[in-house]
Amino acid sequence: MPFEVHLKDFLPRNLKARFESLLVYCERHRRALYEEFNQCPWFVDHGYDHVIGVLSNLDGILLPVFQRNSSFLNSKELFYLLCAALLHDIGMNYREEIEDKYSERSIEIRKKHGLYGAEMIIKDDNLPLDYDERRIIAEVVKYHQSKAPLTEKQLEEFGDDSLLSEPISETLGENYEFVRLRLLAALLQLADACDVNYRRARRELYDKILNDNKRKIREIKEEFTTIAEVIVGDDVRLRTLLEELKVTENPRKISELCKNVLHGILRSGREGYENLYNLLKKLSTRVEILSIQEKHYVKHQAVANVYFLRGKYIVIEPHEDASPKVIDEVSKEITKELTLVKEIFEEYGLPNLKVVVKGDDIWKKEKLRLEEDVRVVYRRRKDLKERIKTTYTIEPPIVIHNFINREREIEDCLRALNEGFTVVIYGIFGVGKTYLAAKIARYIDPTVSNTLMCSLRKDTTVDDLFLHISKFLALKRGVYLTIDESVNKDSVLLYMIGLLEESGSILVFDDIHVIDDNRVINYLMELIKRCERSKIILTSRVFPEFLYKVIDKIYPIELKGFDRSSTEEFLRSRGLTDVDFDRIYHLSDGHPLALNLISILAKAFPAPILEKVLEDKLRRLLVEEVYNSLDASEKAVLSKLSIYNEPVDIKIIGMKEDHIEVLESLIAKNLVIVTEDWRYTLHPFIRTLVYNSLSEMERNRFHSEAFYYYMSEKDYIKALEHAIMMHDVEKIKKVYDFAISIMKRLGLYSKMESVTRSVLEANVEELKGKCLKDLAYSHLVKGDVGEAKRLCEKSLELLDFRSVDSVEAYRLLADVYHMMDDYVTAINICRKGVEIAERLFKENKTVCAYIKGQLAHILTHVAPLEAEKIFREIVTYEITDEEVMSNILMSFGDTLVVLERYNEALSTLESALEIAKKADSKRWIVNALRRMADALLATGAVERAEECIKEAEKIFEVFEERSLCYLQHTKAEVYKIKGDLDEALKIYEYSLSLSRKISNKNRVAHSLLGLAEVKRLKGVPDLNGYKEAMKIYEEIGSEWGCVHAHIGLALVNLECGKEKECEYHLSEAEKIIRNASSWIFDRERELINSIRRERKKKFMYPLVFL
Repeated sequence: MPFEVHLKDFLPRNLKARFESLLVYCERHRRALYEEFNQCPWFVDHGYDHVIGVLSNLDGILLPVFQRNSSFLNSKELFYLLCAALLHDIGMNYREEIEDKYSERSIEIRKKHGLYGAEMIIKDDNLPLDYDERRIIAEVVKYHQSKAPLTEKQLEEFGDDSLLSEPISETLGENYEFVRLRLLAALLQLADACDVNYRRARRELYDKILNDNKRKIREIKEEFTTIAEVIVGDDVRLRTLLEELKVTENPRKISELCKNVLHGILRSGREGYENLYNLLKKLSTRVEILSIQEKHYVKHQAVANVYFLRGKYIVIEPHEDASPKVIDEVSKEITKELTLVKEIFEEYGLPNLKVVVKGDDIWKKEKLRLEEDVRVVYRRRKDLKERIKTTYTIEPPIVIHNFINREREIEDCLRALNEGFTVVIYGIFGVGKTYLAAKIARYIDPTVSNTLMCSLRKDTTVDDLFLHISKFLALKRGVYLTIDESVNKDSVLLYMIGLLEESGSILVFDDIHVIDDNRVINYLMELIKRCERSKIILTSRVFPEFLYKVIDKIYPIELKGFDRSSTEEFLRSRGLTDVDFDRIYHLSDGHPLALNLISILAKAFPAPILEKVLEDKLRRLLVEEVYNSLDASEKAVLSKLSIYNEPVDIKIIGMKEDHIEVLESLIAKNLVIVTEDWRYTLHPFIRTLVYNSLSEMERNRFHSEAFYYYMSEKDYIKALEHAIMMHDVEKIKKVYDFAISIMKRLGLYSKMESVTRSVLEANVEELKGKCLKDLAYSHLVKGDVGEAKRLCEKSLELLDFRSVDSVEAYRLLADVYHMMDDYVTAINICRKGVEIAERLFKENKTVCAYIKGQLAHILTHVAPLEAEKIFREIVTYEITDEEVMSNILMSFGDTLVVLERYNEALSTLESALEIAKKADSKRWIVNALRRMADALLATGAVERAEECIKEAEKIFEVFEERSLCYLQHTKAEVYKIKGDLDEALKIYEYSLSLSRKISNKNRVAHSLLGLAEVKRLKGVPDLNGYKEAMKIYEEIGSEWGCVHAHIGLALVNLECGKEKECEYHLSEAEKIIRNASSWIFDRERELINSIRRERKKKFMYPLVFL
């Protein structure tokens, strides 16, 4: 984490400036304050870097407190605390000449450095602090060490070990300013104790210091031995001790033997021992220091860092290869420090902190993450505030030029908004929809203090929407929101809706027709449904189809061009008086953008020339005359921009920063639009006119430049779009497979459909079969099974049956029939694909595995044992394609669940998840997590299953309704088994609607079965739900479904007292089980027996439908 003292943000401006002044002083004089007179160079770092660590720890301890109560410490208390942290260890540099830094004096200074530091602070007039301030800060510093008593109780407990004879005063006293000295010292003690990390005792430096001390001990031993040999003479006992001393390497043993030798010499009455005494003193001090070194070096080297999470956890992150025993000791030491300050913290309402080691039980149970460190979160929020205040300032809606007419439309809009409708203004481009929306917003909110204007683009995502609305809430409401990977964006956006609703805001979303992201559309729909107090205005080129779902809340207004009088008024407002208004109205249909361009033209030409050019058609007028009135550099910019359908960076169009004047000129003429993130685009009307004015050679040249630029950036999707635009067959063929692969991986199915249709229109013969196959795929994932089937069959007619694409088409067509629940046809088609793959691509294990995996996947529904056999064969293949391998393992996991081999299933699915994460594919990750949840539910591990579902929902951005349907079904099962039946009911209803939408009978039956089971558990049995599910299962031949539907019907009849009907359904279920060709029904057999055994009880155990 970069160093910054966040707590200083809570100081008033004058004290903040004074603290920063002291911080700068300490930085500039760090050598004099922390290094030059270091009396304990053998100890762990107590210098400026340690000071930074302690200040950061104070942030970790107090930021959550200050965010809840910014006056927890008064401004002077906070100032003194931060200053004390800066100066708390300067006592280690006590200004005293010590000849030997490994002496007892050195140990004493380390032991009492708080007292010496306090003395130095009071005496140092150079510090940018006055005397009274230094005295207060010195008092806190004096008591920052663990053995400095904070209370009378501690004074008694410490006894002779206490560094001071009395505890710190609670405050300065009644006659002085209010400063809680005891609280400040307690906070500093804890922050100091928590600065345990590898940085303070780096091995490369401190191992050398340690070894130097050991070497010096050996040297003293040798000197001691040499002198002692002369003194002891022939004394056998002392000679024996000396011989042992010579071979001993252990420093503590050396010290002990030296003491014994010296005592023996003294007892024998020999003289000349004075030198030995001095050497022994040196040796003993060195050994004592060695003990301190070893204890503290090991402790610090075991810890990577200490974090503060959620305002209640102090988390120790072990360093690599750290000993668990040492980490445990560190944990106990910090816990002991917490015990010392606990009473004081409780007195002042500070939260109880708990020490946690990364990876321990609490870490796992609470699902802690280092990214949640309160300093990181605060920094992120602070960054957001700064970005909002600087880069992302939202400009209020401005009606440029004079607003002409539209009184009737304004009245209609205002009336509709007051009645609670969402107004949709739609009409052709350039007709003035945005200006009208802005004008209406100003009528309601003249100061635009509560108006959100949000211009949408084709590539607008939920993240973009989040940022835009969060900026608005920050600026207008003072609510700052941040988001990271652990946050469910949908829940945050719903929270935003609530805030917008409370504020009664005016919300304008411009150009909603360009959005093709379903999540953005769903969010706007939710906004319309829920925001009754806020007034919402949408603009669109056409009336969006998705709004028909909420048509009862919509008031549509179609906007057309100005009438004749408004056209004249508009032109006169631009300074045009001597023109034929009737002719201009006839040519322009009162289109505001066309009129705007005519006014630009009028400024470039004298009136007679303008009259002449107005004889021509409007398009020729705008293209030739307006375009020709520009200089060469302006034309070049417009020409290059005209080939891009989205805003682009200046470097993409091959321009340099010094061309900015040209862009500013075009922006001033309303010909170029600049976005808030400094990208440039043309209005669609202008783009069309300029693009059509280019020669084919010019267009192709610009598209070619764009193609190679995007290829260099590996943006194959945009590269393909430009290759299509210039009808360059070779370029299309070069990039097509890359682009389609990326679109599949990212779930961009609408774009994939658009691109494949464009390639088909380009008549690239070699790609027609491939395009139809990929188009079929995009229809299948959206649930349009019929069209997918037609396109797939057509692709097989065009594809070379010897190609890999033909094998993939067979696989896709089999999936289509699988979706239609026609397993027999699906299996036959798959077998045909397998036959081709094994005959023509025997060496290509990836191709063979892909089609065989699909066959096994379908067989799982009717013959799981055969499916298992195929999977066990193909998992032995060497497959390099991560998508293929991940899909195979996921399908194999499904098969193992069906076979009730849950442990192996989970292990297989975990491998699939690992591959998906390695490939960074959100789509595969979601599918793997959903399947793992299924397997876990089958074993009864409901909590772990729920964790998988939640993790999947956090990253679910693939708008594939089939996957969403499956995910919702598993989620409903989780809530059902947990006992949250209301939530399970809602999710099953949603799952049912999705299943019907994608025309998947099997999923429809599953959802009906789930709904019926939830209603049974709620005490409102639904026989018809079970029967409807049964009917579908019989129609598609699902043995599994029929068995479970019969069991459900048996339970409902049993609860209604109809034992005869109950037994009938149990017998029917048993009959299917006996005749089953492949399904393993062990669990169902056991369940049937349980129902019969307990038939007199109300059987409320939830059935698991997976």
